[in-house]
Amino acid sequence: METTNINLDFGMFTHAGESAVYGIIVAAEANNLTPDQVLASLERLAKQPDFSEATDTAVREAVFEALGFYN
Repeated sequence: METTNINLDFGMFTHAGESAVYGIIVAAEANNLTPDQVLASLERLAKQPDFSEATDTAVREAVFEALGFYN
């Protein structure tokens, strides 16, 4: 997957949230993170007041799909 052409639509409520999730995806690809490691990153993000939706099912599914974890 080429993240430079990815659409920022991961189910976050704000552009800042979308950007934060995109950063997790880029880091996951660069470091070959496992699904559990990505989930841990989303959980850390969700602890921030403005990004509490980061662990919502829609966000998790969008991130896992973008990373090819469902293939």
